[in-house]
Amino acid sequence: MKTVPAGEFKAKCLKLMQEVSQSGEPLLVTKRGKPLVRVSPECGDTDPAQRDRELEREILAQLKGSVLWEAPDAWEPDEDIHGDYDRRTVDDPFGLDSEPGG
Repeated sequence: MKTVPAGEFKAKCLKLMQEVSQSGEPLLVTKRGKPLVRVSPECGDTDPAQRDRELEREILAQLKGSVLWEAPDAWEPDEDIHGDYDRRTVDDPFGLDSEPGG
């Protein structure tokens, strides 16, 4: 997505809007380097599913490089964290009155 400072957008507004309309690519207007507004083409006849896919691509492109860690596909805890849970009751939530092993 093309980025333009607010001052430049103000000076070239009509030209930039025409470019957005013709190219179909949104324009991000910034002020002091921070996003201010996005100018997007009118998409009256565009398929809603296509718009969703385009929006998803834009969001993923903005997030690219921001993921620090990704969980493995098959993650298993080191121990069974729910093993003793069935012995606990509402009256004895910590299993203190239960006999060990059953």
